[in-house]
Amino acid sequence: MHAYSQYFPVRFVGDALDVAGLVAHNLASASNRSVMTFKGRTWTIAEMGARVAATRGWLHDRGIRPGDWAAVMMGNDGALVELIYALVTAGVVWIPVNSKLKAPGLSHLLEHGRPKLFHRAPCGPRRACRRRPKRDR
Repeated sequence: MHAYSQYFPVRFVGDALDVAGLVAHNLASASNRSVMTFKGRTWTIAEMGARVAATRGWLHDRGIRPGDWAAVMMGNDGALVELIYALVTAGVVWIPVNSKLKAPGLSHLLEHGRPKLFHRAPCGPRRACRRRPKRDR
């Protein structure tokens, strides 16, 4: 329980007044209620919870841990929401990156933010990524 219950209602047992706890608590309900509809596709809470758990596993397998920073460059779609929920519930700092950003802006972000992960569409736990060929230096 959070220390500010006289000012803010307790939303669930163990509430710490943070978004991560609220998202994790609701996804754990495994309900068949709709949690999101986007471009005609609907996700249930149970489905979203399973996909977020899989994405968290994907992040963990890549060495991403609580407190790490992850830059994400993706268009608006369900996979983006799944990834944001996974990052937030894993304690990872989400750095949203504008998909229209050009090289100078990206260089600035990567040099100063130094995210441990730079994720761009279409790569992800359910999408294959093409690897760039290594160039001779």
